[in-house]
Amino acid sequence: MQASSSVSSEDNPYHPVLLPLYTHFSSILYSICSPFTHDPYELIYISAARWPGFVQPVLDDHRLKVDLRRQQREASGMDVEDHDLEFKLAPPLEDTRIRLTRLFTPSLTAALEALYPRLTNASSWADENKPELDLLALPATRVSPMKSNSSQDAVTADILPRMSKFILVAAFLASTNPAKMDLRMFGRGLDESKKKRRKGGSPRKGSGKNVVAKVGTPTRRP
Repeated sequence: MQASSSVSSEDNPYHPVLLPLYTHFSSILYSICSPFTHDPYELIYISAARWPGFVQPVLDDHRLKVDLRRQQREASGMDVEDHDLEFKLAPPLEDTRIRLTRLFTPSLTAALEALYPRLTNASSWADENKPELDLLALPATRVSPMKSNSSQDAVTADILPRMSKFILVAAFLASTNPAKMDLRMFGRGLDESKKKRRKGGSPRKGSGKNVVAKVGTPTRRP
């Protein structure tokens, strides 16, 4: 019980030692949300929904190490005390941070799509999208950053990112344009080059003869 109390004291997603990881997480979150909002309150709201799940694998991994050390000490007949558990919570290594980024980046987009228009609230979204237990200990083929939920997966699979929706609507509207309008809009560069060529091009045929005819040849005075 003493060991579990030691773990619980560090089983906190907002532990100060995790600040470097939170800084990295915030930069990723901003890069995804900045095309749609710069409001710090909106960014904090989305962060509050996704950060606990993002850092949960790190906390789970720490708990597994502490439990393993406790079991080893119990098996050897040694006393298990809090100060003997040398595994202190620490920011993850670079490879773990890259793996977390790769796993959770799609879920950040999903959080933006659901929370920015307030289709749900941050607390409910976080509960519905908790990562699998001991995510970092699972084989790569079984890793999923969110709980398996067939009904939810079916819904989220049909949801396009916001930018993709704009592109889809624009493509539909453009498909109704007549061919002449498309040529005028998208072939504008070609038309302008032709006009410039006509304005600043070489003289038309026969223009030299006309000039000579008008000027004429000099005449001698008697």
